Amino acid sequence: DAAGVSAVVPYRVIRGRRRVSGGTVLPDTECRANSSAAVRLVGIGMALRWQDRGINVEGWLVTIVASGGRADVAGILEGDVLVAVDGRPVSRIDQQSELDRLDERAEPVLLTLHRDSGIRLVAVTVPEL
Repeated sequence: DAAGVSAVVPYRVIRGRRRVSGGTVLPDTECRANSSAAVRLVGIGMALRWQDRGINVEGWLVTIVASGGRADVAGILEGDVLVAVDGRPVSRIDQQSELDRLDERAEPVLLTLHRDSGIRLVAVTVPEL
């Protein structure tokens, strides 16, 4: 209750041996979609926010890249816009739950990013144990 509208609230669901973690953005009292939805990908080391105006490309804007994290090592920069994951476009705000699942992947992920006036493909690898 103290978090407030638009706050990202983490959650964990445990069913038997399976655990699913993620985060969700609290809606307002009318349950309307927030145009500034946020996704925090702690395992990858970056945060995304839906951006539908003010930039050249509508999409998921990289707002934070953790220094030394997987995203940083892969060359992702703050200000990049995520346009596809493994070749599948992520161009709608309602795809937030799909992005939340990226942290759970046990295999590398190929991200397509829009940077300045070009497109960049970046492979985010899984850390070795």
